Amino acid sequence: MALSHWLLTGLCLVSGHAIAATADIKLEPLRVREFDPIKGEWLQLELFSPQSFIGWNWRNQRWGGSDDDLQIILPISGPPSARLPKPIMLTLTSRKTGKVVQRRSFVDVMIPATGTTYQTLVASDLACDGGIDAVATYGSQKRQLYLGLDCGE
Repeated sequence: MALSHWLLTGLCLVSGHAIAATADIKLEPLRVREFDPIKGEWLQLELFSPQSFIGWNWRNQRWGGSDDDLQIILPISGPPSARLPKPIMLTLTSRKTGKVVQRRSFVDVMIPATGTTYQTLVASDLACDGGIDAVATYGSQKRQLYLGLDCGE
């Protein structure tokens, strides 16, 4: 075996954490929460379907547009104590412009004893941005969530 394999194996044994095979890791469906500036807490948003949130005038009607932050939550499941060998990418892209609104890479993620960890991305100033695609990727796995954030009369 190659020296790098022996070093990696030794590092895993010393740290007590195994490197998980990519196939052992599963991206669960994305979730979305909004910040309530009155209560000072994040509230779970009801999804229109398992993969979309539609919020016509989403911020303006509820709190007068005083805050328009969303928290995208990515649950990841796998064997307890496993470390992910590759980064997970979470990208928000505007359907209107095709530009990346925000991107986050999660590296060195460890699965806790419960078998599920949660990684988040907080996106600001999204009200009335039209359609936003949130896409999480890990290896060949992909999870998507459409955020319909249109405004109008």
